[in-house]
Amino acid sequence: MERRGNYDRSGSSQGGPSGENVELMRILQSMMENQQKKMEILLQVLLMALHKQRPGNDSEFRKLQPAVFSGTEKSLDAEQWLIDTTNHMKAAQILDENQVKVVKIQLKDVARTWWLAEEARLEKPITWDQFSENFYENFFPKTTQKKMEEQFIQLQPKNRTVDKYAAEFLRLNRFAPYMVADEEN
Repeated sequence: MERRGNYDRSGSSQGGPSGENVELMRILQSMMENQQKKMEILLQVLLMALHKQRPGNDSEFRKLQPAVFSGTEKSLDAEQWLIDTTNHMKAAQILDENQVKVVKIQLKDVARTWWLAEEARLEKPITWDQFSENFYENFFPKTTQKKMEEQFIQLQPKNRTVDKYAAEFLRLNRFAPYMVADEEN
């Protein structure tokens, strides 16, 4: 590579920086700016990933305003409460091992008394599946589910509007899925 300019013995050029040096400095500065931008983007991506993976807590769960369950609700309402509560815990990113502790605060009256007895009886740690199974046994038992199946089997349009009949059909058909053909069959 040919060097331009006059250099003294110390290696510095006389008369200021050459055109090559200015261009090299511009390239280096541009590279450093690009590197800085890439680092900022990487930092943002890492922070977003960290935020998404951060487990939730009871405070985040409560922000979703989940319903309280007293234990005096109808069976279908109890089932809906459990479904909604499960969805709230997923949305709040509650870790599996914390789900029972977090949902316990949503129980009151009969449900709270029931859970305190169950909690004392069950082997620790209690999983969400165990809680759900025991909840269903107590507040939405198989006998009630069987009654719903019978209601579906006996469902007649009678004096209902089409909308009311369709709503009742949708409400009950999941209790007798073997009777409802899918569109493929």
